Amino acid sequence: MVTNVVKEQTNVALIYDYAREMYFDRKQNLRSLDTRLATAIGFAGLTLRFAAELPELGLVEPRLKVAACGLAALATVVALKGFVSQASGEVMRPDALLEKFYYDSDEQCRLVIVRQWQSASDALSHLAAAKSYWLNRSVILLVLAALSFGADVVLAVLS
Repeated sequence: MVTNVVKEQTNVALIYDYAREMYFDRKQNLRSLDTRLATAIGFAGLTLRFAAELPELGLVEPRLKVAACGLAALATVVALKGFVSQASGEVMRPDALLEKFYYDSDEQCRLVIVRQWQSASDALSHLAAAKSYWLNRSVILLVLAALSFGADVVLAVLS
């Protein structure tokens, strides 16, 4: 007698792989944003140094030097705001998985992990949005500082 056993087909393995990639992509995105924030801080520091060293030659508009220094300092503060430490992207520790799901099926355990990664990915996305916000503000301030710095140099040459 032959019995036809129909095994239920699920896509848990596919969803697991996708969720894993999504989670690690979000983490890589955060690392990239941190690198860009650090770069913005470096540029702001250089702009501040160069602007502070502009010679006082009886410039037509000495307020431009003050503006360049102030904007560069503000850009630094704004970029640092993007580095404020926030806990996010936490997933269940392996020992907790062992304790709670050791006797469950592989599929059930994968589903638990997928749900953890989904929740963590959402938190990482919110953190990335906040970092992007502060990075964009810092870049705008850096551009304004550079324009003030450049205008000061041009006015010094023309005087």
